[in-house]
Amino acid sequence: MASRSKRRPAQGDGVRPVSEDPARSELVCKLSELNVEVDRRCDKVVADSEAAASELRSAFSMQMAKLPKRIRAMTMREFIEQCGGNVMQAPETEEGGVIIDLATADGRALDLSKPDVAATLSGADKEAALARLLALQSQVASVLSKLNA
Repeated sequence: MASRSKRRPAQGDGVRPVSEDPARSELVCKLSELNVEVDRRCDKVVADSEAAASELRSAFSMQMAKLPKRIRAMTMREFIEQCGGNVMQAPETEEGGVIIDLATADGRALDLSKPDVAATLSGADKEAALARLLALQSQVASVLSKLNA
């Protein structure tokens, strides 16, 4: 029987040996898993940031809707020139009335343009509301005097 010699590929012909290094295959597997995890986390960060941006836009729209139309129609420059950048400097509503929001002792906001609200105030709340009402009354008087001048 003639013995056959196994022919070895010449160096540099690009043929790989049949068995691959187990450490290398484990490294390739770990890198693949890492890439999948990085992609998953990046997608989560993008989704979270898009949700936060949407929530912020919604909150901004809600706050803008609370402003009178004449203030919403102003440019930022006009708003700063006319109101000094302070919404309280322009307390008139579209109908010409005045909205008075008062903070109670526990942080709730009250709209005293509703008649039933004043009747539900407790002692400390009444004092805080009265002080705020007097301050707002002087602000309204100064705004009216500026408008009449």
